[in-house]
Amino acid sequence: MPSLVELSIRLNHLEHLAPVTETAKISFHLARLDLHPVFRGWPRLIAQSAGTLRELALHGAQVTPLERGSFLTSDESQAYSASLRSVIHLRLLNCFDPAIVRACPTLRTLDLNCYQHPPRPGIHLSGPIACLDVAPRSLQHLVLGMEPWHADLKLTAVFDLLASRPLVAGLRSVTVQRSREWHPRFQDILFDEEGRKARDVLQTFCHEHRILLSLH
Repeated sequence: MPSLVELSIRLNHLEHLAPVTETAKISFHLARLDLHPVFRGWPRLIAQSAGTLRELALHGAQVTPLERGSFLTSDESQAYSASLRSVIHLRLLNCFDPAIVRACPTLRTLDLNCYQHPPRPGIHLSGPIACLDVAPRSLQHLVLGMEPWHADLKLTAVFDLLASRPLVAGLRSVTVQRSREWHPRFQDILFDEEGRKARDVLQTFCHEHRILLSLH
């Protein structure tokens, strides 16, 4: 299928793509790639997509500690970085690899989503923070989604994430949401005093920096 421009792969389990010596060269030029879940060797799918790939979505099966969560090896980063330079919309769900973000210098939209079933204590922001630290100045739209909404991602934490990072200068919108539509809306947990204060702080900050804030 040399004319294929959109590819979505959804499987229950796939450890890795067969080594390059076992399969023919993949020749299509993709504009959009969605992997659910991401698997080792996935960059081979975009080997011929330099200049054409615009949207990339990578889903992890579960939250993975950063030291074990790299889905772009150093060799792959060098070999396939050209194919990622044209990506303007990147969505990472449960696989927060800063190497992937770093390889997208023209990124405009970054969507970071994290969910855990069943809920486990100790899930923290190290992955999203690592991705935000290397986000390019071209970034205009940031989406943060969490499920369940745990204590370490309160609105005050979102404020801290933004306030200390250079990427704020180029941001036009920030969306904070839950990862699953059928769960209660994020607005529904903002009615206590702490929630209202945190919301006011974040709204004021975004207003001062001309950033459109959406809470869902």
